[in-house]
Amino acid sequence: MAYVESIEELVSEFERRRDIGDDRRAAEYAYVIVERLRSEGRLVEARSYAEECLAIARRLPSETLEDVAVGKLSLGGVPLPEKFHDGVVQAKFGGLLDPCRI
Repeated sequence: MAYVESIEELVSEFERRRDIGDDRRAAEYAYVIVERLRSEGRLVEARSYAEECLAIARRLPSETLEDVAVGKLSLGGVPLPEKFHDGVVQAKFGGLLDPCRI
């Protein structure tokens, strides 16, 4: 059975990636953190990471297929979308990002 990182480990790696300016990986980690928090019902925390994920994703290049292609199929036990860009993040987490819904 494969090892799946804890949410705390994912947060630590997200912060490390963000701090070194690895926006692509930071956004992917934030995406995974949102999914894991949401599955545990931790919606306030999930919203915070959804906002960070979207903010980072908006800074990423998205003009070509190569720009939005994801290198890994999953991360932290969560499947990643085949194409990763701000539109995908907005569509996936729109309910969390709407302040009237939590």
